[in-house]
Amino acid sequence: MSPSYPGRRRGNPARFVRGFLIIMAIVTVLLLMLRHEIFSSSESAAEWYANLRSSDKLQDSPLEDIHSKPKFTDRSGGSVPLQDLLAGPMQNATLKPFYLHYIRFKPDNKNTELKFTDFLSVMSGVQYLKPDGILIHGDFTPTGPHWDNLTSRNLIRQVPMVRPTDVGIRQGKPKKLGFIEHSADIAKLDVLLKHGGIAVDFDVFFVRGQHIKDILQSKKSITCYGDRDGNNIGLVAGRQDSKFLWAWRRSYRDVYVGEWNFNQAFISTYLTALFPEDVYVLDHVCNNPHPDRDLNKFFHQYGKIEWKNSAAIHSYERHGGVSIQSSEDLFKEPLTTHKEMLQYIYFNRSLPPIARAFKDEVFAAP
Repeated sequence: MSPSYPGRRRGNPARFVRGFLIIMAIVTVLLLMLRHEIFSSSESAAEWYANLRSSDKLQDSPLEDIHSKPKFTDRSGGSVPLQDLLAGPMQNATLKPFYLHYIRFKPDNKNTELKFTDFLSVMSGVQYLKPDGILIHGDFTPTGPHWDNLTSRNLIRQVPMVRPTDVGIRQGKPKKLGFIEHSADIAKLDVLLKHGGIAVDFDVFFVRGQHIKDILQSKKSITCYGDRDGNNIGLVAGRQDSKFLWAWRRSYRDVYVGEWNFNQAFISTYLTALFPEDVYVLDHVCNNPHPDRDLNKFFHQYGKIEWKNSAAIHSYERHGGVSIQSSEDLFKEPLTTHKEMLQYIYFNRSLPPIARAFKDEVFAAP
């Protein structure tokens, strides 16, 4: 039986092939653990990931390219350059500096302009998350007035990154990724395992950013509950020494399936059951505003979706059917919950106190 979230509605039984693949994936992970290929006493997480990056031929810019010369602090109070973290044992990794990461690779239509809603996503991070730095990793530099606005104020920096196109080897040939979105998913995990922090899509808008930081004081990683299929990688966060993040990234190499939800939803959900002490499954983010895949109440109505308690909102902008291309569009009638949330960001409005009874952690049950 697949893992589920108590209190959440179950979906219909999966197809036989999907169920078989899921079972094989979990068996593979468990066998790797039993063989001490994952986090064995003789191989540190840092060494494992260094080998993984080498075998996958993934590339990213050196740490020095991000800001002047940011450092990671070890438990003795000294500073440890990134290359040393990857080469040697990593103990008690910290989140200083705390980065907000975006990933964007050049789309097929070659459009490089940063949209107004992308700009508001970044500003929600500036205002409600307050990271030490905001980075966009990708194979092109965004353009347009909104990008110029952010860079002129030193609010974001572009970090060159080669798009991953294959993961691992099967029958002597590279396993190709099925979607550009899967390239971005892998890149998110890579930058978190390299730099730590939080990685999000551009249709994620921060609301209670401090809550995310508070969670990471007791847990090493965060993923989002998505829907009946499992978790969602629209928002993922963590430290470089997170077992959950390493195992999740490893799954793309060992058991990658070119199906939309397999690695990002099914595998992630199983791993939350394997590493419950490591990961916090965040509710009311990637399934809010669409717990039943219904976006109408958020994009076309008002007051039907409670969003102000959430740590963030993954809005699924491209599916909403509402065009917000400028500030003028925020004030066109009628007022909707979608527009209200964006207005809060646009004006940097203060939020009301969070509801005392609000809970946002869910647990995977085998």
